[in-house]
Amino acid sequence: MGIFKLSPIFLTKKISNKMFILNLKRVENILFYIEEKGCIFLGFTLFILSIIMVISRYLFSSPITGGDELANWLFVWFSFFGISNLVGKNEHASVDFFLNSLSSKSRFYIQIINKIVILCMLFIILYKGMPFAIRMMTIYWGNLPIPKGCATFAIPTTVFFMIVHILISIVFLFKERGKYLKNK
Repeated sequence: MGIFKLSPIFLTKKISNKMFILNLKRVENILFYIEEKGCIFLGFTLFILSIIMVISRYLFSSPITGGDELANWLFVWFSFFGISNLVGKNEHASVDFFLNSLSSKSRFYIQIINKIVILCMLFIILYKGMPFAIRMMTIYWGNLPIPKGCATFAIPTTVFFMIVHILISIVFLFKERGKYLKNK
């Protein structure tokens, strides 16, 4: 459980750069842990639910009531947790042909601008997605007594995770800026 242990930076008068970076890495590790374990749990649950739905529908001619809605709900969370994890690890799909042809200094500035633009878009999604998710808490799935907001809360939750990942990556980019700015 070492990844969940944060240093008490709020108790110290002066925060060292090393302690700040260490805490950022710990926060990011906590997010990765939540995302990865969430994906494993949701993917496994989705797989088992799909098998049970197929067996009940074709062998017993009695489909599970609300099974499709529950599978959709699980798939939404599974997808958004996966997207957030990929954004955090900077493994999302991107075309970097143009970026690789630039000098290190230009590449640094383009990466910063890119992350700021993504941050702006994520803040807009969070700003619009939260009221939408709250509104969806009053609407229920067709066959399940579960509000649709349970699925739509995947948007603001994982967007918040992505915002934290991007902010941490910007801090790390600035920490390593010497490597970019020295090489031309």
